[in-house]
Amino acid sequence: MGSPIALASLALVMGSPSVAALASLAGAASPNGTLLWRSAVGCHRWGPGCWVPNFSGTDASPAVSPRGATVVVGSYDGTVYALDGADGSFRWNASVDMGVGEGTAALVGRGCYVVCGLFDVRCLDGDSGAATWTFAPGGQIGACGGYDGARVFVGTLRKELVAIDAADGAELWRYEGQGEVWATHGPRVVGDLVCAGFGGAAYVKANCSATVDCVNQGRTRVIQRRFNVQSTPAVGASQLYVGSYDNCLYAYALAGGASRWRTCTAGRLEASAFVVERHGAEVVVVGSGDGHVYAFSAAGDVLWRTRLGNAVSLLRQGGVGSSAALRGDTLYVGGPDAFFALDADSGAERWRHTTGAMVGSSPAVFGTHVYVGCEDGYLYAFDVEDDP
Repeated sequence: MGSPIALASLALVMGSPSVAALASLAGAASPNGTLLWRSAVGCHRWGPGCWVPNFSGTDASPAVSPRGATVVVGSYDGTVYALDGADGSFRWNASVDMGVGEGTAALVGRGCYVVCGLFDVRCLDGDSGAATWTFAPGGQIGACGGYDGARVFVGTLRKELVAIDAADGAELWRYEGQGEVWATHGPRVVGDLVCAGFGGAAYVKANCSATVDCVNQGRTRVIQRRFNVQSTPAVGASQLYVGSYDNCLYAYALAGGASRWRTCTAGRLEASAFVVERHGAEVVVVGSGDGHVYAFSAAGDVLWRTRLGNAVSLLRQGGVGSSAALRGDTLYVGGPDAFFALDADSGAERWRHTTGAMVGSSPAVFGTHVYVGCEDGYLYAFDVEDDP
């Protein structure tokens, strides 16, 4: 959710305000589901230490350790927090910069979490938070989070996609595209390809062109289509899906990039699409700036849509910027002022939990727990064992 901050000078005025006390709500039942706990992860409002209007708390998606013991998330206060998955207590924190408020930490094989600040990539030890390696790609980082088990991929405002060895932080290759990499949640790995958006603008006032490029070892451009991309491409069985600031979802053939279809909503598509199989059919779920979350068939037909809140406006944030996650027959997704559980087949609301601000984070599901960050400055943990 949201666009990376292009003004690097803003980082110079960022501080780390004192962390509010853990608000432990273990076992507290609610008609909106069971909230296990919520823990403060940085900013609760715009002001000292959080100087970016409309960006407080976190839009980053949590990363969960293999056994669920630790949940790691970055905040716009410039800190990466590691919390106990069971009770939300703090294990460690690491100061980076405000860039960590948007990306998803990638847990790599050596047991460290790869995070991106504004200008460097770090691998933070899972036990202590100490940096085991640091890599500066040159220029400001605009996209982070792609990981294929051995390599980490980041995009920069210098129009480059860079591949990094996850073991030691060494540069493997870089590819130059036709614009800045603004894909909000990082490049998407597709087999031996990595796909990302190049170009466009963070705050769109006109039809700024952009492309989606799929790159193999830094050499081969597989897909190139012009539109105003801000979201990370999503991958289905044979198609790549990407949302645009022209309000439309596009589908392209993975083999060669031929255009398949375009279906439009009433608002910009900044959230990354989520592809899921339902009853043998491929379904694409995506949030829109019009305040709804949509489900499309693989042919581009609208299967259902559900209103989660107000549309994006100049005076008040709105729209749906969170990507969905699935557990069983339930979809979990953030809205403008609440977190939602929806029926995966109909979009019907099962429950909601009201928050203090927009939920731009994409939820992480681990077992019977769902973790999600919020711009109100908290990380939330829900027990969803009773959800279908």
